[in-house]
Amino acid sequence: MRRHRPLPRFHSCPRLLATVALIGCGCVDSRRTDTSRLIPSIATPQKPGQVPVLGVKLVRTYPHDPQAFTQGWEYYGGYLYESTGIAGQSTLRKVVLETGEVIQKVSLPPEYFGEGLTIFHGKIYQLTWLSKKGFIL
Repeated sequence: MRRHRPLPRFHSCPRLLATVALIGCGCVDSRRTDTSRLIPSIATPQKPGQVPVLGVKLVRTYPHDPQAFTQGWEYYGGYLYESTGIAGQSTLRKVVLETGEVIQKVSLPPEYFGEGLTIFHGKIYQLTWLSKKGFIL
């Protein structure tokens, strides 16, 4: 079995939530950003005003807890980090992707509904829904 680093405890971070909200609502000057590389190209040229239709190819599936209502996840350091949201029972989980085994789980306080997460500079940032709170682990 692989050794894993334990998840740290939650710390509230309202500034993180504000920063993410500002970036998400477009308050960042995108005129200086070359977005052409971010837009997928398709082989068939499209007429102006037409919405391109892209395909997908399923290459692999993995086991997953059907009772975990995934709100956000990120694969990092060989593990899947998953934020689940359900009223009064939201969690942050560290999961072995190949087996679906939850090797570590932290429950959010019941007043918070877990939403998205990301990992930045080795810390986990998790957002909540409606409470205007973010957590750093």
